[in-house]
Amino acid sequence: MIMKKIIRPFAAIALAAALAFSSGCGEDTSWSYKTDVSTLSNGNWIYYTYSQYETALSKISESNTDAEASGSSDVDISKEKIDNKDALDWIYAEAKKDCITQLTYEKLAKDNGIKAKGDDYEQMETQYKQMYESYMSTAFEKLGISSDSYIKASLKSNYLKEQIFLKLYDKDGSQAVSDDELNQYFTDNYTNYFYIDYSLKMTDSDGNTTDVSDEDKEKMQTNFNKYANMINKQGKTTADVVEQYMTDTESTADPSTTGNVILDDNTSLSDNLKKEIKDLPTKKAVVKTIDNTMYLLYKDDISNQVKNIKSDDEIDSESTTDISRTGILHEMKDDDYDKYIEEQKKSLDYKKNDACMSKYTVQRTVDIVKSFSAES
Repeated sequence: MIMKKIIRPFAAIALAAALAFSSGCGEDTSWSYKTDVSTLSNGNWIYYTYSQYETALSKISESNTDAEASGSSDVDISKEKIDNKDALDWIYAEAKKDCITQLTYEKLAKDNGIKAKGDDYEQMETQYKQMYESYMSTAFEKLGISSDSYIKASLKSNYLKEQIFLKLYDKDGSQAVSDDELNQYFTDNYTNYFYIDYSLKMTDSDGNTTDVSDEDKEKMQTNFNKYANMINKQGKTTADVVEQYMTDTESTADPSTTGNVILDDNTSLSDNLKKEIKDLPTKKAVVKTIDNTMYLLYKDDISNQVKNIKSDDEIDSESTTDISRTGILHEMKDDDYDKYIEEQKKSLDYKKNDACMSKYTVQRTVDIVKSFSAES
């Protein structure tokens, strides 16, 4: 009798401990965030912690030259700060934002009858799968990121983001931008440019840089002046100039660069070149030397380019003159769209799986990624 009384309390304690242990071990960590529309896997969460870890390393190297010199594998992320926040906490917060953003796209897609399907999407999906298998599977499988999780976080999320944008602002959208509005924005903000360039520096087989010969420079200067006169005095077009250049140089490749851009936002042109284009009168060709490069420059009246604005299904992939209507639409509405998505995120009803967060921590992602560097 006394033995039974002693055993029962111990049995009760053991049973309680066993139940607590089994419930802890049995928690479902297969998902990270979910709504009544969509569930994100643990792989989605891990992918975003990995992506934001890479972003964090980039930010640290930009602000810390010692970190950049030593390499990312030597950075102790636990001792770093980003935006006055511990780097690990920053990564966690940014990965959480990514998950909520993806769930927001999924909900808005359902609300608007948008699905990730069709020939174009399936073709991209195949490409992403091949990319995963060829370049990412070894590392991502160690992290716990499957092909499906990778595709959902990268391809599908961005695809839905674009389709929702078009559902709002394209011609038949709920907040449609008319052709008149878009054309006016284009002519008010964009600049047309055309140029052919010739570098006044040359690099030999040993990597040494020298000036081109005076003879070559003089010959190209003569040719460029001729091309400018073709436009300014003979009424020829830039296409005529390209043809003449290819004849003179016995070249089969188009030497010209042309575009319609918002100059202040453009990052592909040097600041000095942008200044020359901005100051250049329209309908006039000039020859300028900028940053050790000789240029034949020409700027058309931007209003002449409106006729080349095409919807995506009208654009000829071989055309050098077609202008994407969607591209202009993004310049007009990206800021508004970002604000719209942020507002939608605020009202999103979602659940977070703390068990998943506890198991697949940011530090775990960091440790596994650092182990890749150690092995290579």
